[in-house]
Amino acid sequence: MASNLPSKYKYPSKFIRLLPQNNKVVDHLLKLRENKAYRTEQQLTIVQGLKAIQALRNANMPLRSVGITAPLEPHNEEAILHPALTVLRDPDLLPAEKYYLTDINLTRKLLGTAARPSNHEIWAEIPYPRLSFPSNTDRLLVLDQVNDANNFGSIVRTARALGWNAGWRLPGTIDLFNDQTVRTSRGLSLFWPALNGNWEALESYLEDHDFTPIIADMVPKRWPGGLSTEVGRGETPNGLRLWNFGERKMELPKKIALVINSEHYPKFTSRIPEDYLRVAVPMTEGVESLGVTSVGVLLMAEFNRVMANRGKDLFEVKAVTGAVNINAKRTGEAHHGDWD
Repeated sequence: MASNLPSKYKYPSKFIRLLPQNNKVVDHLLKLRENKAYRTEQQLTIVQGLKAIQALRNANMPLRSVGITAPLEPHNEEAILHPALTVLRDPDLLPAEKYYLTDINLTRKLLGTAARPSNHEIWAEIPYPRLSFPSNTDRLLVLDQVNDANNFGSIVRTARALGWNAGWRLPGTIDLFNDQTVRTSRGLSLFWPALNGNWEALESYLEDHDFTPIIADMVPKRWPGGLSTEVGRGETPNGLRLWNFGERKMELPKKIALVINSEHYPKFTSRIPEDYLRVAVPMTEGVESLGVTSVGVLLMAEFNRVMANRGKDLFEVKAVTGAVNINAKRTGEAHHGDWD
């Protein structure tokens, strides 16, 4: 007698179904996301999303494994949607050593709830790329205590977009292969060459390679004198201010190492040599500070503009005697000649 039970869809044989219980592959994938030391030892990370994975393949990145999210026992192909169905039909779209099937619950576990995977999500296991550190760059982005993956990923994505193609990670900064960093940077953190080391190692590197460190700061209430790229009379904040030259000539250094930090300010400055140059984004009165991502974006973009027009856009802003509010000119009050 013929069975009235509906037939079940059969997945292609090269796709191996992963189940959460007592599975070494699942344990390995979880440790890649959760354990930095294990991730570093294995030199592997996980990337989410078909577009991101295709971009990596287009950059000739090998894929250790590809996973698709699909129901356990669908009755037909119509229960599986794009992008999972696309890869099921044509695995060669993402050539990999191994292919896995996971249901949505296991995918959430592997990628983390913050990933918010779809019911038909794609993910891949990617080896760390081998990157060479650029030797001819004139700008270096230094990240200190940037321990939020979303901030870090956004900064790295912006750095890549603006041509800041070399970085330095000081202790306390999250790693480039953290899953959220990779996700926020749209995979660009995988291709951003960055050295790691403490302040002593950084100072030695900067000296050996003729970089001048510039610390992202806040404009002091008592302006000591320095340089500015601000345009106009200050009605709308723009540009940057650069100070703390001491006995040095007031000019933009030829090679800059921009240091940005998300730590509490007094603790941060206690580690910095007092004679380092300082830079700040002018702000309207009443705004205490900008987030580390905003500061990084604004300063990288403005330094790019100024360095492309070296010597044309920087002008001296004289020192002011007395505790004068340097934002006063923006509110219509007298500014006591603080502008040259």
